[in-house]
Amino acid sequence: MYKLWENLNELKKYRWVELSHSLNNDSPYWAGIPDGSVELAKVCYDWGNPMLDCVIHTFKFPGQFGTHMDFPGHFAKDGALSETVGVQQLAFPLCVIDLTEKVAQDVNYAVTVEDIKDASDAIYNACGQYPTAFRSPGGNTTQLILDECQAENMVLYYWSLDTQDWKYRDAQKIYDTVINNVEDGDIILMHEIYDSTAKAVEMIVPELIKQGYQIVTCQELVTAKTGAAPEIGHQYMNATKIKDKTS
Repeated sequence: MYKLWENLNELKKYRWVELSHSLNNDSPYWAGIPDGSVELAKVCYDWGNPMLDCVIHTFKFPGQFGTHMDFPGHFAKDGALSETVGVQQLAFPLCVIDLTEKVAQDVNYAVTVEDIKDASDAIYNACGQYPTAFRSPGGNTTQLILDECQAENMVLYYWSLDTQDWKYRDAQKIYDTVINNVEDGDIILMHEIYDSTAKAVEMIVPELIKQGYQIVTCQELVTAKTGAAPEIGHQYMNATKIKDKTS
């Protein structure tokens, strides 16, 4: 257990960014939410009650309200929802696109492609390498993303075999899904944040190698199967099939 305290003390040396904001009845929300859907901090039990001297508030608001982290299942049918995400997946190292000065001048300011390019420059300044590959969140690729990846010399990757490891959290089920469905040239989607996925990979890799497969990067996969490097600005769903359809 003491190692956890050592790790925590090490992490405290870094800057932590709190992304939440307080909510009140004047907080902005999407115009499509019906009137009357938001009622925050209404007193339903007040001080002075002989049974229990305390104050209790009620909070009424829709799921998509305020500044928040959203889950894929709200916009992609059958996508992951909050019950699939644990607290261990809610703390990440991140790249902050700080637009404080621009928002101070224009409260309606929205992130632009140039802002994202500045973020890529920040990655380069930090590690000496520009990003070379991109996977759209939830696989939801827009034309803007395609255009920007083209401009920044990035290849996009999708997948041809979805283990749905985020949904089942079952190492044996993940293993069976891969072994029973894998084909030569597949890009297999898994998430390294789950212990069950790590356990599944420990079983999957030896079995695939035993069957004659090689485990390679996406770039190596496309190059080996097509004889050419992956095409910049295009999205590969396996070794040879390009999927540029946008959301």
